[in-house]
Amino acid sequence: MTPLSDGQLWSLACEAYGDDLPVILRSLLSAYERRPGLNNPIRVHRSVIGVDGFTALREALVTQRSNGFHQLDGCLEIREPLVWHLVRHLQQKLIIDGHAPASIRDQRFAADLGL
Repeated sequence: MTPLSDGQLWSLACEAYGDDLPVILRSLLSAYERRPGLNNPIRVHRSVIGVDGFTALREALVTQRSNGFHQLDGCLEIREPLVWHLVRHLQQKLIIDGHAPASIRDQRFAADLGL
């Protein structure tokens, strides 16, 4: 399971940011710099991240005209480095804004340590 498919992260983000989540995701996408090379795609399923999170992510990807994704039936296929970027920064925002429980903080800390 990838960090992006963690329903808890997306549920918290939807609850904490509501209608502002697509704007936040667009900001994260605009800060992303793709490195050259081939990367594996990861499927992000609506049933895992929830309807609101899926809608916000799809809206942000379409609005930013990101070419790093494909929409399939009930899921988005996104390149792995972009997934990593979105998750890391969304975790960071939740932590800084005081919305992250210990599990999200621990996941972020473990990633910082390379675990």
